[in-house]
Amino acid sequence: MTVNFSKNNPYTGFIQISGQSQNGLSPASTISAASVKVSDVPSEKENKNNKKLFGIIGISVGSVALLSLIGLFTLSKGFSSGFSKKVSKWSRNLQKKIYNLSQDTKELTLYQKIKLKISKALQPMADSMQSASNISAIKDSWARHWLKKLGFEPVIVKLNKAFKGVVTKNTRDYYTKSESANLKFCSYIEDLAKQTGDTQVKEKLLEYSNSMKKLFKDNFSTAEHFQRTEKAFKEMYGLDEAVYEKLFSQGGLLKNVKKYKTYITTDLVASEKKALSKILSQNKNIFSNNISDNYEKIKQIVGEIEIFVDPGNKHAVNLIKDINKSLDEYKTVSGPQEAEIRSKIYKKLSSEMKNLSAIFKADRQNADKINSINIKINEFNKAISEESTKKGLAQDALTLIKEKFGKDSVQYKQAKQYAGNLNNSLNTAISSELNSFEKLAELQVGSLPTDILGILGPTALGTFLVVNSKDKHERIGKTFTQGIPILGGVATSYYGMTRGWTGAKNLFLGLGIGYVLNLLGTKANDLYVKYIEKQNLMKTTYDAWNKLQHKNTATAGK
Repeated sequence: MTVNFSKNNPYTGFIQISGQSQNGLSPASTISAASVKVSDVPSEKENKNNKKLFGIIGISVGSVALLSLIGLFTLSKGFSSGFSKKVSKWSRNLQKKIYNLSQDTKELTLYQKIKLKISKALQPMADSMQSASNISAIKDSWARHWLKKLGFEPVIVKLNKAFKGVVTKNTRDYYTKSESANLKFCSYIEDLAKQTGDTQVKEKLLEYSNSMKKLFKDNFSTAEHFQRTEKAFKEMYGLDEAVYEKLFSQGGLLKNVKKYKTYITTDLVASEKKALSKILSQNKNIFSNNISDNYEKIKQIVGEIEIFVDPGNKHAVNLIKDINKSLDEYKTVSGPQEAEIRSKIYKKLSSEMKNLSAIFKADRQNADKINSINIKINEFNKAISEESTKKGLAQDALTLIKEKFGKDSVQYKQAKQYAGNLNNSLNTAISSELNSFEKLAELQVGSLPTDILGILGPTALGTFLVVNSKDKHERIGKTFTQGIPILGGVATSYYGMTRGWTGAKNLFLGLGIGYVLNLLGTKANDLYVKYIEKQNLMKTTYDAWNKLQHKNTATAGK
C-alpha cells in the first residue's frame, strides 16, 4: 500500500518527523511502507475472544434456505391437520364447482367448459393429496417410538407437560376476552334493570344476568378450560403408539400409508373431539345462540350435501334450490310472529330434505356414498331441530329489551352490540379450543422431539459453517447476514405453530421475517465492513508513520 504524505493527505496532522520539518519533504514525494494488519495476527487473548464469539454465534443456523426445510418439515406443521383441512376444503370447493357448472352444460361458455374439465381433473388429485398430511404423523410417531426405546420417555413427558401450556395459551386468552365481554353485557342489562319501573321486567333482566354469569363460570371460564385440557391430554397418552401401529405394523409403512387419505392423528381422536364439540356447542346454544350462527351452520351442511347431487337430476337440483331459498327466508324473519314463521320454515326444510334423501337412496351412483350422505342429512335434521335453533339466554334478554325499550332505542342497539361481541368472542374461543385439541394430539404423538431435533440439526450445520470462516470478520458477517435472520424466521414460525396458525402462514411469515432481517443484517454488515476498513487504513497509516519515525531517528543518530 502507498501512503501519501503530501499536503493533501488527511493524516498530515499526525506526522512529526524528528530532526526534519514537514516542509523539508517535497510535496510530491511519497514514502512506501508495507501494510501490516495486526488483526490478521491472532494473539492468545484474541483466540480466547474468538472462542467466546463462537459460543455466541454457535446458535446461528447456516443459511436462509434452511428455514424452508425447518418450517416445512418441523416447525410450521405444513403437512399436518392444517394442510389436510386446506386440501379437504379445496376438494369440496372443486366438487361444488363441478356441480354448479354441470347443471346446464349446454348453456356453458367455452371458458366455463374448460373450467369444468379442469375442475374434474383436479378433484381426484385434491382427494389423494390429503394423504400427504401424514408426513407429520410418520416422522413424529417414529421419532417418539425410538426415543422411548432409548429411554428418553420421561424427558419427553416432562417437556410435553411444560409445552402443553404454550399450546393452549391462545385459547385461554380468547376465553378471558369472552369472559370480559360477558361481564360487560351482564353489567349493561343490570343497568337497564335499574332504569325500568316495571318490576317484572327488572326481575327478568336480573335473572338473565345471573344465569349468564353462572353458566359462563361453569362451562367457559379459564378454570373449566384448564380442567378439560388436563383430562383430554391425559387420555391422549399412548396415541403415539396407536399411530405408529397403524403406520408401521402389518405390512409396513409403504403399504399402510396408502390406506389413509386423511390425517391419521386427528382421525384417531375424531370421536373424542366430536364429543367435546357437542358439549361446547350445547352449552353455547343455551348461553348464546343467534340466528346468524344457525344460518351459517345449516348452510355449510347443505353445501356438503349438495356435492352428492347428480347435476343431471333436475328434481334433486330443484330441491337444493328450494332448501337454500327457505334458508335465506329463515335468516331474515323478525317481528311479532317470528316464532310461528320459523316453525313453518323448519317443517318445510325437513320435508324438502326428506324428499332429497329418497332421491339419494334411489340413485345407484350414490350407492357407495349413502352412508356419508345419511350422516350429513342427520346433521342437517339436528341443526334445524328446536333444541339447536332455540334462542340463547343472551338473545332472550335482547328480545325483552327490544320489547320494553323499542327496536330503534339506544338501549336496544347498545345491548345488541354487546351481545354480538360476546357471541363472536365465545365462538372464537370454542373454535380455538377445538383446534388446540388437535395440537395436543400432535404433541402426544411426538411433535415436540422432532421440533427440537429440527432446530438442533440446522443449528449444528450452521455452527460448522460459521466456525470454518476464514477469520473473525467473516464470522461476524455471517452472524449478521445469516444467523440472526434464520433465528428470527425460525422463532416466528415456531411462535405461529404454538398459536395455532396454519402451516403455510407460518412458513411464509417466517421466511418474510427472515428476509427482512437478512436485509437489515446486510446493511449492518456493510457498515461494519466500512468501519473495519477505516480502522485498518488508520492502523496502516500509523504503522507506516511509526516506522518512518524510527528510521529518521536512527538516521539522525548517525
